[in-house]
Amino acid sequence: MAFWRSKDSALDTKKRAPAASTDSSAARVEPADIVRVRARRRLIGAAALLLLVAIVVPMVLDPEPKPASDNIAIDIPSE
Repeated sequence: MAFWRSKDSALDTKKRAPAASTDSSAARVEPADIVRVRARRRLIGAAALLLLVAIVVPMVLDPEPKPASDNIAIDIPSE
């Protein structure tokens, strides 16, 4: 199930029901399934937000690179 699909297509009972089954209870979407799908979406969203915060916040708080020191030792060998 892709994260960009709408809620209706994610919980479509026609796709979830087995083709050979004629039992009407097999085509029903259980409330536990709905809760599980919503929880999975929230978990993915929370992980994406945490990843975004972990990348963006350090960039915002430290916009300038550290200056290089002027006291760089250079050794020029004699001929």
